[in-house]
Parts: sequence; C-alpha cells; structure tokens
Amino acid sequence: MSHVAGRREPLSPRGTALVINGDDFGYSAAINRAIVGAHEAGGLTSTTLLVNQGASREALRLARRYPTLGVGWHVNLTEGGPVLPPGEVPSLVDRRGRFRPLGAQLAGLAVGRSGVAEVERELRAQLALLLDAGLTPTHADGHLHAHAFPHVLPIVLRIMAERQIPTLRSPLLGAWLPPRAAAARLVAWAERRRVTALRRRGVVLAGRLLDAARFLAAPDPVVALVAALERRAGASVEIMTHPAWNRNAARGTAEVALLTDRRLHVALDALGRRRVHYGQLVAQTVADGEAASVADRRDDV
Repeated sequence: MSHVAGRREPLSPRGTALVINGDDFGYSAAINRAIVGAHEAGGLTSTTLLVNQGASREALRLARRYPTLGVGWHVNLTEGGPVLPPGEVPSLVDRRGRFRPLGAQLAGLAVGRSGVAEVERELRAQLALLLDAGLTPTHADGHLHAHAFPHVLPIVLRIMAERQIPTLRSPLLGAWLPPRAAAARLVAWAERRRVTALRRRGVVLAGRLLDAARFLAAPDPVVALVAALERRAGASVEIMTHPAWNRNAARGTAEVALLTDRRLHVALDALGRRRVHYGQLVAQTVADGEAASVADRRDDV
C-alpha cells in the first residue's frame, strides 16, 4: 500500500498552505523522537528521511506508524557512507569508504572529479530503500541542500519524474543567507529563472522557503516567525526545521520549542495558514491547475 494513500485530503488553497518539515529523520534515535513528538504536538506536518544512518530502520518503521506525517526523500552525498558498496562509487568517498565532506564533494562535482554516473547509481539505490519499505515519498530535498548541487539536480529531477514524485524543496539558497545581505538579493535574482523552469516542467515548489533557525535569536521567536509569514501572505511556504539537530543539540531543542508553542498554532490559525504536507500541496496544485500559482511564480525564496 502506498505510504501516502489516503493522505490527499483535506485540500488547502495553495496560497495559504504551510509545510513544516523536519529534516534528518533517521539520523539518530533522538532526532526520530523529536520529529515524531513535534508531529504529535501539531508542530510538524512533514519530514525527510535519511536512509544511510544508524536510526534509518527505526525511522522507516515510524513512518509507517504515523500515516499523517508526510515523508520525503532526503538526498545525501555528504554524511555517512553510501548505500552502495564504496567500490562502486569511488569518486564520492574517502579512504574510509565514507562520503567526502561538503566542500570536497561540491568541488569534485563542480570540476568533474566526482562521477555523475556514480551519483545517479547511489541516488537510485537510496530511493530504492524507501520504496522497498513500502513508502511513497511526498517530495524530495537534500541533506545540506544536496539535491541542488552542481550536476545533481538534473539527476534528482529525472528520478523524480520516473517515480512520479512531483514535489521538490526549492533549490534556491535564500533561506541560508542573511535576509538583508546583498548576496541574498543576487542569488534570488540569478536563480529566479531556475524556479520558473522547474514549474514549467510540472515540478511543484512551495513559494517560499524559511529556515526556522533564523528566528531563534529574536527576543520572541514565535513573534518573529509569525511576522515573516505575514510578509509572505499569498505565497505557499515551507519552514525547514532540524529538531534535535545533530550538530547543535541546543538549537534543535529550541526549534522543537518554537514549533510546539501553542501561541504559534493559534497565530497560524488566525493567519489562515493551513498546515499540510507536500502530498496535500500537490493535490491542491492539481485541482487548481497551473494558473493558481501566479503569485508564487513571482516569489524569490
């Protein structure tokens, strides 16, 4: 049975849709508990699963246990070991047989040292683990934005099309850049065509991508996040989160506290923000047709 079978209702107007996604499902038992707990508390609608980590099997079991939690494919080329034997993807791994770190992997892909054919074989093997577990991913995104790496995005899109996964986290970098930095404006301008091209190919994207961690330094993170959503009225939004974050436990705990704060839930209801997972966003996009996303097409993340 499909993992998302029966998950297409209720539909939500795209302009008010809010996907709250917890990354790194499967990284550790602590992260698994945080994601499931935040979902039970109404603070998470979606997650993306790493298939090559120590708690991945537990995450696969939990995904089947919580059918209201949308589960996506977390593309990974930078952490842990490959799903395939290291000898089958030698350009992607170090001497220990583990993925090269972010900087080295990006450089290798950019200059051709990392084999594109090896990337495709590894990504197909990763997705196969999800599918073989009986899960149908609601969407795809990437660990450390791996789905948008040089030469990787076309592979991800090709596999998505073959497997009928219609939804992708925005490949734009705006969520990781300081909001008023000149670089943020430059990236938004340079990559707007990329998003338009993806939508023309039928790929569904949220209109905006926000990083929950950006709001943690505010005097009141709930107020700061709600204000950001108010400024993006009329656009569908994904909030990217890292509950019990593996690199900073305090930050992960703070994100869980933000997501499960009852004041946030009340404010979202007052804004008319419908909390959905990507499967529900897809259903509304199909129902509305391409013309419904005119406002989102003008957004830069």
